[in-house]
Amino acid sequence: MPKYQPHDLKGHSFAMAANIETKSYIYGLLTASSFGFNTKYTELTHQKEFLVSTKKSVLLTSHSFSDGEDLHLLNIHGINFVSSKAFRKELEKIKSILSSCTGAMVVCGDFNNWSKKRINALEDFQKELSLHKAMIEEKHHIKQVFSKPIDHIFYKGIKLIKAEAIDTRKISDHNPIYAAFEQL
Repeated sequence: MPKYQPHDLKGHSFAMAANIETKSYIYGLLTASSFGFNTKYTELTHQKEFLVSTKKSVLLTSHSFSDGEDLHLLNIHGINFVSSKAFRKELEKIKSILSSCTGAMVVCGDFNNWSKKRINALEDFQKELSLHKAMIEEKHHIKQVFSKPIDHIFYKGIKLIKAEAIDTRKISDHNPIYAAFEQL
């Protein structure tokens, strides 16, 4: 776990999906929540990225609201440096994972949707899952490639209160995105 924390996360639970581990560091996805975790599911992409030869990770956690209703949160680091066809195939795999989830849902992270074909694939993914796209405050802090934002938050079955990108270059080449929701 990095020592630097951009927000006060006391009282939060954490789950991580690693895609690279060294003696000193773990790299991957981190989900923090004020709700406890009912389940945690991690998966790596089938394909490795060209040149860097790494797989990317997906972290799906489920939580319960106080009334017992489900909340599913999927954190993603989308595959990069692969064909648009391979990118779409990875989104299809994620859609398949999410299709068995009932209740409220948040899907967020680095989608690496920097080309027109990838943007179209992500828009199709969003529509097919009936997800809303969060409008993020301080969006100039969102990582961009070819002038296209690649970090996003999508949701359904809950109300978005606030979403923001936090400016910090100390923990990653991406700035963290933070969102607060309430149950409908």
